Amino acid sequence: MGGGDLKSILTCPNCGSKSIEIDSNKERESTYRCESCRTRFGYKNYAKNEYSNKLMTFSMSVRRLLDDCFRIRVAKSKDGDGASFFITKNGIEKLIEGVLDKNQWNEFKSMLFNDLYLDKWKRIYFDPKVEDGIKWELEVTFEKKHALFLSGCNGYPIYWNGLLDVLKTFFPHKNQTYDEFRV
Repeated sequence: MGGGDLKSILTCPNCGSKSIEIDSNKERESTYRCESCRTRFGYKNYAKNEYSNKLMTFSMSVRRLLDDCFRIRVAKSKDGDGASFFITKNGIEKLIEGVLDKNQWNEFKSMLFNDLYLDKWKRIYFDPKVEDGIKWELEVTFEKKHALFLSGCNGYPIYWNGLLDVLKTFFPHKNQTYDEFRV
């Protein structure tokens, strides 16, 4: 893929601009920089993203107004060689639980931070023009108690549908369709 094609596909996870430039230096591999808001994102080498290397838990809840609450939680295993996960409905009914092996866990983390740029998302998304939409929350914790708290009410990050695709890939369940939360 040429540089022109890359710029037309990439979107800044912070402001949504498609004006992206490649930003590289000798100390780290190429990253991208938004020409509009100057946000840097997209570490090409998974090992260089401090967020993905220190991820401990990923929790997400999604609720439609006056409807069931869908919740997923993924936690790094004590030995660090994978993760356990569960999905619940209304916090009580377990829909599925399981384990990600080391390769799956590393791929999951890489997709969150190197493909979806989760660490560059805004902290709050809100659309006051929609009154009956979806409320969602993400909590991502890291080693040494550092955490990201992201939320939205009828507003979504640019890479929201990509996040749903990642969840569908790693945590498929016959009774849970991620497509109902697409925007």
